[in-house]
Amino acid sequence: MFIVNPNSQGGRTEKNWKKYKKIIDNQFSHPWDFKIADSIGSGMKLSEEAVKDGYTTIVGIGGEGTINEVINGAYPVNPATKFGFIRSGTSNDFLSDRVYQWPKSVEAQLRVIERGHYWKAPLTKVDADYTRYSLNLADTGISAMVSYQSSVERRLNWIKGGLRYYILALLNVYRWSNIPAEVIINDQQFNGDLTMLVAGFSKQLGDYLTLPQASLYGENMAYLIVRNFSRLKILKLMTKVKKGKHSDAIEGIDMGFTNQIEIKADQPPLFEVDGEPFSTDSTHITITAMPKSIPIIAHDNIPGNEQLEIIPKIRST
Repeated sequence: MFIVNPNSQGGRTEKNWKKYKKIIDNQFSHPWDFKIADSIGSGMKLSEEAVKDGYTTIVGIGGEGTINEVINGAYPVNPATKFGFIRSGTSNDFLSDRVYQWPKSVEAQLRVIERGHYWKAPLTKVDADYTRYSLNLADTGISAMVSYQSSVERRLNWIKGGLRYYILALLNVYRWSNIPAEVIINDQQFNGDLTMLVAGFSKQLGDYLTLPQASLYGENMAYLIVRNFSRLKILKLMTKVKKGKHSDAIEGIDMGFTNQIEIKADQPPLFEVDGEPFSTDSTHITITAMPKSIPIIAHDNIPGNEQLEIIPKIRST
């Protein structure tokens, strides 16, 4: 099942879908079907329905948020569901050369899906108002606010690529207020005003090398905590994080690895996973590492590839 988000990449996916569909028709030998996810949350519903209908492989066509929706719709229903991707988003952090190194052209991506190998990738589980799984990164603080303005409010939607996130980050710095919170990691308690917290197995967040120490093949997720930063310090930090040159040698920064993070805040912080804001009502949030959890279609450089079984389905018109 291909699930298409026509609104991704600023609406360009809708314009490109006919071209993508023609390439799939000409190149892809497996029987396939597709559904259009035309609103926020519909990708979750469609992928959940697809799994219940017997599909064992879901391919998301869109960006970071599209991938997150199809995973959160299908994975809780059947954790054995396999997932693949067609890049068509403003942000594709997980698929980038810094992280998963997924092919770029539609033809190359289809060849990988066609071959049908997979591996078990890690997930990050976030329990707040409800549970949400992250394939890339989960975060709160100023980075979550930037994601909210980008994906929900669609601010500066006419600006493409990483430049848009950079400008939104700059605009948020000047009106940002830190979040009073308590963070518990590895039995260590961090108190103070939280500027940003990021956790997961991926390195990249919005074109920033936020967790340079992270690994998709590790047992524990990486984390970054930034506390008590002034607006000026945030601006200076942005230039370092862009290239992954920050470290816990900087006062107010803590970095490392863990299997669980607990956050207790005075007021509900905005939380997001893979660019999708999802929690606004919880003051107690738990983030848990889930290594080797989800079957992801593998490209050439992934060790331990297994053969992927694709159950035939008749394609609808």
